[in-house]
Amino acid sequence: MDEFISVDEALEVLFDKADMNDSNKIKCLFRHYKRGKIDFYTELFGRHSRYGVRENQQESSESIEELEGFFKLDRQHCDEYFYELLLLHLGVEFKDNDVEAGSNVIDPYEHHQFYESFSVGLVEDMEGQTWRLKFQEPAEYKGIEVHHAHPIYPQIDDLLIKADQVAVLAQASKPQKLSKVEDGKRLGGRLNNALKRIEVLEAALWVLANKREDCINKNTGKVVADSLANEVVDHSYKFFEGSDGNGKPKKARARSTIYDYICDALNPEKKKNNN
Repeated sequence: MDEFISVDEALEVLFDKADMNDSNKIKCLFRHYKRGKIDFYTELFGRHSRYGVRENQQESSESIEELEGFFKLDRQHCDEYFYELLLLHLGVEFKDNDVEAGSNVIDPYEHHQFYESFSVGLVEDMEGQTWRLKFQEPAEYKGIEVHHAHPIYPQIDDLLIKADQVAVLAQASKPQKLSKVEDGKRLGGRLNNALKRIEVLEAALWVLANKREDCINKNTGKVVADSLANEVVDHSYKFFEGSDGNGKPKKARARSTIYDYICDALNPEKKKNNN
């Protein structure tokens, strides 16, 4: 079953350590919504108790059903509503009759008209079925019983988000920087592997210069990686024994490692394509 969290919980997960005020955190969350990174849901029960009819289904007193549980708020139909909701939450000032309106002030009457016109009248259940919200009690219209629209006006505190969507978003926004210790270890590992590769290829070059006849296809004259690897292993005592220059003994190279390095060197195009 899907797990949902509140907007406050989502903000804590996403922006706990961010140097942002609460207003900017909310705006950033709504920006994620606009970009399709998260969906907003609401739970219909109690004060949001609603009934609905299936979208594209003819209404009748028998077709209306009680809606209870979690419902997704339709992105297409809620766009204007959420814009206004965000505006309200960020603290828009309302114009007083005796005060001239500024650029961030709106007329209360105009706001009321706007807000009422962008209610939420469509919701989608967890199976993907769209419902049009209606009053439970039917009314008579031109001799026919109909159920009038009964929209909801979810506030910020009513909005829910799937926990897994927030988790994915939080992971994607994490800085992918390594600590100095981790970065140093990785760099050291890459340098060590590069030195091993150079040693093997130097040994292979010596073998080709001195034992070429044992490493080529007699018909084509091309170098055979398998044969070259065998010759390098046979002469490894010349290259992989003794001191590494720091007083530590060199370690013998595994035959499989030698073979892989030689194949990479003989087939640079194949290596590039694999990367």
